[in-house]
Amino acid sequence: ILNLFDEIDYTLFDEKHKIFDILFNKYKVPKVVLNRFKYELIILGIKQNIIEFASLDESLRLNKHIVITALKNNYNALKYTNDIVKTDKDVMMVAVKESGWFLEYASDDLKNDKDVVMSAVKKSGCAVYFASKLLRSDKDIIMAAIKQNVNALYYSDEALKMDKDIKLL
Repeated sequence: ILNLFDEIDYTLFDEKHKIFDILFNKYKVPKVVLNRFKYELIILGIKQNIIEFASLDESLRLNKHIVITALKNNYNALKYTNDIVKTDKDVMMVAVKESGWFLEYASDDLKNDKDVVMSAVKKSGCAVYFASKLLRSDKDIIMAAIKQNVNALYYSDEALKMDKDIKLL
């Protein structure tokens, strides 16, 4: 089946067609084989811009590997995920590395996770606005945010605004 991926005419796919229907009808791939390779086919379809993440049923939009593939292809896919996915650190790390502003959608636990917040502010300094209060008073986080965007200082803890190291930035 994996060799079939190289032979597929991807120009056949458009919004009116489903990858499984075409593989079953045109390429005569048995449904049992399609079901066995369901996730691989969906991931391939997302990578090839054949399948839109938003069009997948919810159970597939909860699959971590499918979500991460979609985010790497189009970070707007996060808008179509379930809140459960937004609690997954791996998923949110991919998202905030694409756009720090996606920290807004992270769970409260992840907004308090230094790794996630640091990745977000290195990409978009003012995303520190969405970090937990505790991390908005973390000197390392605020310094990284300010290095990316000096306006991030506005969202920091008041005490840090007077810190001599931060004033030097």
